[in-house]
This record gives sequence, C-alpha cells and structure tokens, in this order.
Amino acid sequence: MVRALLTAALAVAALLSPATAHADPGPRIVGGTQVKANRYPWMVAIIDTGRKTQFCGGSLVNSRWVVTAAHCTFGRRATGIAVALGATDWRQPVRTAAVRRLVDHPGYVDPKENRGSRLLNDISMIELAEEIPLDDRRIQTIALPKPGTGFFSAVAAGWGMTTYQGKASVKLLEVPLLNQELLCTRLYPLLRLTFDPRVQTCAAAPGKDVCKGDSGGPLMAAFSGRMHLVGVVSWGVVCGDQSKPAVYTKVSAYTDWIRSVARTGRWQQNPGIPNS
Repeated sequence: MVRALLTAALAVAALLSPATAHADPGPRIVGGTQVKANRYPWMVAIIDTGRKTQFCGGSLVNSRWVVTAAHCTFGRRATGIAVALGATDWRQPVRTAAVRRLVDHPGYVDPKENRGSRLLNDISMIELAEEIPLDDRRIQTIALPKPGTGFFSAVAAGWGMTTYQGKASVKLLEVPLLNQELLCTRLYPLLRLTFDPRVQTCAAAPGKDVCKGDSGGPLMAAFSGRMHLVGVVSWGVVCGDQSKPAVYTKVSAYTDWIRSVARTGRWQQNPGIPNS
C-alpha cells in the first residue's frame, strides 16, 4: 500500500513540471484521433519562443484573451511565450501572436514553490499583444459555461504525448471522454491526492486520456449545438489509466473571474460553433 502511494505521488510530481504533464504543464492525448483541419478554431498552442517547442494548449475566449492552466504560465515571462492560432499542425498556424501579459489566478499555489500545493485554482489568462480578427472561420472563440454548469460527455484535444512517457504529436488529436467526478471524489483522497469537485472535474474513457503536453488545453462539451469550455487540463497520475482519471479545472467555477480579467477584446455573439 505504501509503495502504491509513493508511486502515485512520484507520478504526480513528475507531471507537474513544465516538461511533463499529467499534473504538469501538459498532458498529451492518448488513444486519440486526428482532428479535421480547423474543427476546433478556438484551440491554440502555447509556444516557448526560446526552445521553439509547444508545451501547453489553451482556448481563445475573446479576440484578445486565451484561457489555459496556471501551471503552464507560472514563473514565465510574457516575452518568452507565443500563441499559435488556427493550427492543426502546431508548426503551421494560421497566425502567431505575441503575448502582452500573463494573469495567473490569485489563489493558485505552484508545486515548485510549495510542495504541499493541491493544484487548486489551476487556471490562468493570456492577453495577446494584438487584437485577433474573428472574421476568419479558422480562428474563432469558444463559449464559456454558466456558473454551476455540469456535463455528462465531453471531448479533450491537444498536441501532447500519445503514450505515457512517449512522444508528442505535432498534429492536433482529440478523445471523447465521460464525466468521472464521483470516482475522483472517492478515489483521490485514498491516494492522499486532493480533488475538490467544487472547482475541479475529471473525465476518462477506456484507453483514452490527456497526457504530458496537453496541459492548459480544453475539455469541451456541447450544449445547444455550441461547444463550451467545461474544463482546463490540469493534472493526472498515469496517462491512459481509466481507473485514475485526469483532473481538469472546472471552468464553470471561474466564468465570472475570466470575464473580470478579460476587459479588453471583443466577445462573439455565438461562440463555440465547430467547423464541420
């Protein structure tokens, strides 16, 4: 039992580093299928401009702001990040935008500073240095859920690793998932891991998951024909293990905060319409 707990703890610690992700900045898609070009036009890749590598995902919510995970942006400088928009292959985006500033949630505590961090409030905002035109169907915004909104089924997408400790994908992949909050609420306290269903959600499916590199990317659910950002990839234990679902920041708990931060930019009237 002690060995099992230690293994789980070490796995989570590994995922928390910006170089990893199932608890770190970027779980990657396991068991996914390639996304049709520009199907999710709000999906962005977050690029380290020094290393010229993709390390996290994010979602465009208005013409100036991206929502991602705080563990993706914590300790970074805006000048060291760029955002690739309208990309299926993150190396060939429709356009790339510089970043003006990063706004981590004030309640976020990063494990690099406090090993007792429970990865709560793992959400941040990226303000782009320019207004992004939304008249191109390849770059659009996703809808935000109303406070208290739940979901039964959802889709996650990203450029992360395709197997645990495996290689990342340069092409955008997606996986269908089911809500597993009840399992996480019961399981993770037994593993001495924190799961708070008020501000976190989780999802899983057999052989399908997010993994390192997917962090910050969207968990999307369809309501009334429009896709809503119901989760932000936060952390996990082992990619692809359905018995230990990945954990996402529950966006419906932060909708008001997101809107309070994103005071610049234009909000679309009918966001979240995927391209067929």
